Amino acid sequence: MSSHHLTSRPRRAAAPLVAVLAASGLVLSACSSGKADAGDTTVYPTGQTITVTLIAPSAAQKPANDYLKATFESKFPGNKLVFADEAWGTYQDDYQKELIDGKGKIPDVVEMGNTQTPGFTATGALLDLTDKYQDLGGDDLLPGFVEIGSYDGRFYAPPYYSAGRIVMGSSKIVGETVPQTLAEYVAAGSKLKKKDRSGIYLPGMDWYDVMPFVWENGGYIAQQQDDGTWKAGFSTSGGIVGLVQAQNVMKQANSQKVGPADADETKAVEKFCQGKVGYFSGQTWQAAQLASSPKDGGCKKTWGNPDDQIVFTLPGKEKGSVAATFAGGSNLGVAAKSKNPELAYQVLKIMTSPGYQDLMALNAFIPARISSSANLPQDALTLSSARAAQTAILTPASPNWATVESKKYLQTAFSQIAAGGNVPAIAKKLDKEIEDTLNAK
Repeated sequence: MSSHHLTSRPRRAAAPLVAVLAASGLVLSACSSGKADAGDTTVYPTGQTITVTLIAPSAAQKPANDYLKATFESKFPGNKLVFADEAWGTYQDDYQKELIDGKGKIPDVVEMGNTQTPGFTATGALLDLTDKYQDLGGDDLLPGFVEIGSYDGRFYAPPYYSAGRIVMGSSKIVGETVPQTLAEYVAAGSKLKKKDRSGIYLPGMDWYDVMPFVWENGGYIAQQQDDGTWKAGFSTSGGIVGLVQAQNVMKQANSQKVGPADADETKAVEKFCQGKVGYFSGQTWQAAQLASSPKDGGCKKTWGNPDDQIVFTLPGKEKGSVAATFAGGSNLGVAAKSKNPELAYQVLKIMTSPGYQDLMALNAFIPARISSSANLPQDALTLSSARAAQTAILTPASPNWATVESKKYLQTAFSQIAAGGNVPAIAKKLDKEIEDTLNAK
């Protein structure tokens, strides 16, 4: 298994994406030849039902999941594949009971949010797949997700898909010009600010969108040292510069009336549809929500017209570069307590295969396989998300990271900064909280 490190990454311009295949190109079969892989002499059981648990799956995943079911049931006749849905707000508690405590109906293959994955890899909840790394895609898999899906030198959870955060706006408010540097973006947002409108929507507890300012200036959340301990980086010189820049955005470009210091990012679409936001950073599904009718939480009249839509990747410090943003997305794993681990692994193998991942890409998901990105739609929204994903950074791959999130250390600190607090003092306290938590035995 290759070793990947994402604790520190140089900024770079986004590489051009491969153009979508020609009309005579990709043709995806609905099912396989009906046989297990050549050379596989394993005798698989029949009469089994394999359960794949996905978290709030969307309609865009259906083509890939139809392919998965057809392929599996054709390759392993006499067995059945079914899907179970989980919710983002409750899945961790359910997995605790099922995967760790062994209670209730235990799924065979599971999806996990990338930031929660280390908590499951470290507790023995997932099957060790170290010797299957190449079989599942090897170095064609997104490296940051491989790192966060690994623990103590072992590989447990391959990537499922990634999602890059993009900047959205309406040309009726922000105009047609797209900022080319991070400084230009901040300046544009500051000019747009009014008492009842945020030029850049950045409420204090929106840690996802504070972090790009920290990363772009050389700061970081935490880096693992040679001795295995974690060192936080908000109080480094780059961290301080980034937090000060974020504080300036919160005060000069964001209206506290629209995006208060004690609020998070969850009201972004609502505020945008009320005409109270110039730019905001979010995920691609939020753009789809904007284009929906008001009864579905969107503002179709103001966003449904493509001529009004402004979509771009957050620019970096240098012209032509892309800022590092938080990487959304998920990992996959086989439950260690699965009653059918051999068949469950075969399902996982199909889910990381080119056939499945090409379909994910065709439906605008940033795929687990780097090579499958050639099949992404060539619209501005998807391309912007894909470019953002190229430079995206994940949270520290520590099993204790979930505690940092649950304690809301970053949200609390950034809320204090938004309220005008002393940045160096807040950063120093935040670093200690993170280090004490990540290094706890």
